[in-house]
Amino acid sequence: MTKLTLLMGILTGLLAAFSTSGSDTALQTSKHIRSILQDKTGNFWFGTDGDGACRYDGNSLTCFTEKEGLCSNFVRTSLEDKAGNIWFGTRDGVCRYDGKSFANLTDKEGQAYSGKVRQSEPENLWFGTRMKKA
Repeated sequence: MTKLTLLMGILTGLLAAFSTSGSDTALQTSKHIRSILQDKTGNFWFGTDGDGACRYDGNSLTCFTEKEGLCSNFVRTSLEDKAGNIWFGTRDGVCRYDGKSFANLTDKEGQAYSGKVRQSEPENLWFGTRMKKA
């Protein structure tokens, strides 16, 4: 029998996982889930509004915050590139997770990017930005 899992991110931040294997789960990620991404290995990533990014592997939930190197706990969007890196567009910048550690990106003036992250063909990444007041 094929395992089927249905995940729901609810505005209250409750993550509900319903499985045909009979192992239904309810986990609390955050009060607000802003984005959901499924990566190539089947993990689900949840961007939250104030509680960082959480990865659900089907069994357990691991959350990453500024303590672990995430550039902001306010994650707006996420994307997996062709190399398997996870990119997070946050309120305070863009960061990349390579499976081991985070790298925070800034422009040549040292200002952080923020907002949306998208990929186009062949391998270009696009970052939505906003102006910061001086």
